[in-house]
Amino acid sequence: LDADQRMATRREIVRLHRKWRSTVVYVTSDQAEAMAMADRIVVMRDGGVEQTGWPVQLYDDPDTLFVAGFIGSPPMNFLPVTVRQSQPGALVVGFAERPDQTFTVPLDRWDLPPETDLTLGIRPEHLRRAPDVEPEAPVLQLPVTAEAVEHFGSSTTIHARTVHGRPLLIRERGSAPVKPGARLAVTAAADKLRLFDGSGARLR
Repeated sequence: LDADQRMATRREIVRLHRKWRSTVVYVTSDQAEAMAMADRIVVMRDGGVEQTGWPVQLYDDPDTLFVAGFIGSPPMNFLPVTVRQSQPGALVVGFAERPDQTFTVPLDRWDLPPETDLTLGIRPEHLRRAPDVEPEAPVLQLPVTAEAVEHFGSSTTIHARTVHGRPLLIRERGSAPVKPGARLAVTAAADKLRLFDGSGARLR
């Protein structure tokens, strides 16, 4: 089905569900359908349940790397980081390519040894171009270069790359005055950062 027909079909299924007032199990590999239609979502992988929850819960608070990457369009950004230091209530982490730059992520579990490899997750809409960011601290700060810019009217998606060649998606409201090739400094509040261990489990 084309995009308009898919949306119309989703609306009709939701209407019938409300009319019948009975439990409906809808199986889909399209996360957008699941987010738009479901009261609760069960994310499955290889026959097992990865996470169950409300759509917004799975989006904001994923339990695993798989769920974080599956739920959301555009998808969550993932960057490799390394533990630099543990301190009560937080981990100090940094990028392997930039040993001089570190940032702090508040966590309940902070007793990880230095040099532990982790994956940092950040939603595209949680990245802000400096200086268009409120003075929240601590924050992630990262220089990037815009490679492509997609204008959707209500939002703009910037396809960027870090100085070390890692891809990064940035999503802004409205029309962003950014052109391919532009050098940007992006930042994100610490409470928007998500960390995952080597097994893909979320650190909390």
